[in-house]
Amino acid sequence: MHLMNAGESLRRRMRSALRAAFVLLMMSAPVGAVQVAPPDSLRPAADSSRGISPRGAMLRSFLLPGWGQAAVGSTTRAAVWFAIEGADVFMLVKTLRRLADAGDRERGLVRARTDSLNGAMAQDTALARRLEDPLAFDSAVSAGEEVRDIRSLVGSREQQRQDWITYTLFFTLLSGVDAYVNAQLSDFPVDISMRTTTDGAVVLRLGVPLGRSSAARAIRPAPEPPPHRW
Repeated sequence: MHLMNAGESLRRRMRSALRAAFVLLMMSAPVGAVQVAPPDSLRPAADSSRGISPRGAMLRSFLLPGWGQAAVGSTTRAAVWFAIEGADVFMLVKTLRRLADAGDRERGLVRARTDSLNGAMAQDTALARRLEDPLAFDSAVSAGEEVRDIRSLVGSREQQRQDWITYTLFFTLLSGVDAYVNAQLSDFPVDISMRTTTDGAVVLRLGVPLGRSSAARAIRPAPEPPPHRW
């Protein structure tokens, strides 16, 4: 009797260990990667809750980030992508305006420097001979402190413009990819989260589901082993 009770206790512990291992396996998978579902709940990848194909959702998000996500019913994700792209476009437009202002100031300072040198050359023949070469004259114009400063500012603004163009294109592409995955795996929402680091940077975390191209991936736990006879 004691031996039978020990065997039953051992079998219960084995079943509990198997269940715990299966739960840990499911928890360790990427968000939306797997889902336990009966076979009759599977459906083709092209069929989403709104009847839009993954490619159509991707093209919509390429045109307007968040549109593809909203088309398949993921309004929160659509709002996140629209806000990110809206911030990028806002900063790009702001940088373009600041670059235009810096360019206007540069042209004004260059004209003032040119007029000043022309006036000095009219009074100093030696200076006129030294600056009669166009390259030498341009170097003299660029040597002015105010011209150097404004051209450095223009270069900085141009670099910022390039950065914001890159960010805008990158997040537009990322939004299209997310819309494609979201439409293809509409039952498995991709995990999107943002956090701020200690140095003030904003980190965007995107958990993309991994798996086959089907709309759902059913994983059935292995059947419990038959009880051992002691």
